[in-house]
Amino acid sequence: MADEDKNGYKLSRMWFNYSFENTDKVSPVHNALFLWLCELNNRLGWVNKFAAPASMSMSAIGIKTYKTYKKAFDDLVTWDFVHIIEKSKNQHTANIISLNFAMVKNTKALDSAIVKMSKADTKADTKAEPIYINKEPLNLLLCQMLSALTTFLLMILILYLLNYGSNVIITEWQRILNLQSCKKQNREFGQMKCD
Repeated sequence: MADEDKNGYKLSRMWFNYSFENTDKVSPVHNALFLWLCELNNRLGWVNKFAAPASMSMSAIGIKTYKTYKKAFDDLVTWDFVHIIEKSKNQHTANIISLNFAMVKNTKALDSAIVKMSKADTKADTKAEPIYINKEPLNLLLCQMLSALTTFLLMILILYLLNYGSNVIITEWQRILNLQSCKKQNREFGQMKCD
């Protein structure tokens, strides 16, 4: 792959194809380290070779021990995702590396697994069955409950009208409107007493 074609999407796609096909080898530390190296190279403008300080990489991905970092780094080199151009001479110098586009023999496994999974999810979504309570569909029960509640509220309103008459209701509405008008005036002109 040409250098101008290098980008994080292609590198991460190739990495996850490899990871999917080698689940017995790849750990979360490998994932974090390789993606950090891709990010570092991206920040440097996709240069052909760059320094990868161990301490910076360990801090970036949360590795506490050098031994863990070294094992993951060496595995990436062995799997041909990272090429060491110049090995660090001591703890004060960094490895000079380049990222390789390791070609995986069969890259279709992950793609076909994702397609199969999405088809299964689509089929599951389209076959949603209604929820039943006591052998009645839930939406029918909700409609019946709303109808009964509406009838109940109408009965209460009718009883209220019969007991207190329409004059009381009109008077109550006038009091509510006056109270709202008073509160509006308070906002506009200052404090007034509202009863």
